[in-house]
Formats: sequence, structure tokens, C-alpha cells
Amino acid sequence: MDIRSGREHYLLQLEKLNKSRHTLKQYRIDLEQLEQFANEQRIDDVTTDRFAQFAVAYETVLIDKGFKPTSVRRKVSSLRSFLRFLHTGGWLSEPIHERIVHTQAYRVETTLPTLEEVAALYSFYPWLEPVESYAEWTVVRNRTILRLMIDTGMKVNEICQLRYGQIGWHEEELSLYGREGTFRTVDVPRRAILNLNDYVALTAAYFDDDWQSTDYVFFSDRTMKKRAMSERTVERLVQRATESLGTSSRGSELRYFRLLQKALQTEDEDVLTERFGYRSAAQLEQRLNWLLVDQKKTKKNDEK
Repeated sequence: MDIRSGREHYLLQLEKLNKSRHTLKQYRIDLEQLEQFANEQRIDDVTTDRFAQFAVAYETVLIDKGFKPTSVRRKVSSLRSFLRFLHTGGWLSEPIHERIVHTQAYRVETTLPTLEEVAALYSFYPWLEPVESYAEWTVVRNRTILRLMIDTGMKVNEICQLRYGQIGWHEEELSLYGREGTFRTVDVPRRAILNLNDYVALTAAYFDDDWQSTDYVFFSDRTMKKRAMSERTVERLVQRATESLGTSSRGSELRYFRLLQKALQTEDEDVLTERFGYRSAAQLEQRLNWLLVDQKKTKKNDEK
């Protein structure tokens, strides 16, 4: 299979997963550049050893071409996801994606919200009942999403992909699926379950439609539970709340706030690795170290 054919298959799959136009555009750009740089070396067939060698060394190719560190990281991640898709689909016999790693530590500094800011965010979107319009229902939906992110530390894509059948009401747990096909079950606070219960009951009443196990928990009126919200939409509702309160926290930073809170409560890295969906304890430790450094910088800036 040539790179272009594989790319079109992959983009079609992303579209089926309801990825935003921005996400689709960025993947297309990254993979078109991959094809361009591979063709410069007369490589086009993704099933050859030469392509595998090129893919493993792709980070070096991008660095040599002068891309910024954040762009290098994103493009390598795009390549890894692309190759994982080809392997899962049977086009690649070897899991080349497992051999692709970042050889340099790239990261974006985070600004973690304080306890006071998180408390304000938790109450930013009001509870409205009864709901008499779609606009009022979106306020309740946004409130539930924001509270769930704060209570659980879920990733934005996990919020988007959550289906009704993944909620363990009596067990007070959620079954979560990651981007890479990973699966884990995590305990959640009772108040998170209660918030979800209030939301699904109000939603069923407003739309006059019973829930099915395959329904997406968070959706827009035009998709009516059958397609997930885009990650971009979720980030926007977080941004709307944080900017209104004079902060700049993103969805990922709400997750990191919860991660640090949990890390203070337990020293068991295996528990935290599983709970927050990291690939390894080493990756978790690296993230915690970065967060602690960023937190110290934020405190110093505030003191100034």
C-alpha cells in the first residue's frame, strides 16, 4: 500500500470517529508532509523495510528540516497513530508504531489552577430545572462535563467517547476506552455519579427519549446521542468558563490538577498509572516531575 492510499483510509476513519475539522485538517497536513519527505528518499510503499526504517528515524528527519520541537512532537505522534491504524487494519504485519519513540523531551508548560479556582469552576455553570430550551440544556450539559473532568481527571477524549453503557451506577465506576484501543475501569467519587444521574434523567425528560447503552453521554442536538462531541467543543466550554473567571486552564490542566491531588494521597505509582491511563510508571513519573516544576514557577510568579 502506498502512503497516500493509507492516509485516505485513515482520514476516513477519523471522520467516522467525529473528529473536528481542525483535527482532520492537521492530520492531513502532517501525513501529506510525511509522504513528501518519504518521496524525497524514493520511498512510497508502507510495507517495505525502507519505509519502516524511515518511520523510526522520522523525528530526526523533522529536526533536520528545522521544525520547532512542538511541531516535531505532534508530527511524530501523527505518524505513530497512522501506523497503529494500518497495523490494526491488517495492512502492516509488523507493529512499527511500537518502535517509534520521542528521543527528546518535549513539553508545554502548564499553569495549574488553584484550589480556589477549581472551586469557582465547579460552580460556574448553574443547574437549571426544569429545562425549557436547548440553550438551557447545554448549560446543564456543560456543567456536568466540567464537574466530571474536575472530579475524575478524565482526558478530554475520554469525556467525548463516554457512552451510557460504560457507567457503573451501582459500582460507582466508569469503563474508559483510550485513543489507542486501551481499556480500563476506574472508581469515581459518588458525587460524580450523582451529577451524571441528575444529568441523564434531565436529558431523557427534555428530549423525551430513553437512553440506550450505546448512546454517547455528551452530544449536541443535531447528533442526538449517536455521535460524540468533538474534543474541540469540550475544550471551548472549559475555556469559556476559565476565561470568565480570569484564569487560563485547559481541559488537560484540570486533569493534571486531579492527578497531583491523587499523587498526594497515594505513593503507589502502579495505581496512579492505571487510574490515569499512562503507558508506564516512568511516563507518569516524568509528568509528575514536570507538573511540580511548573507549579513552583507559577507560585514564584504569583509572589512577584
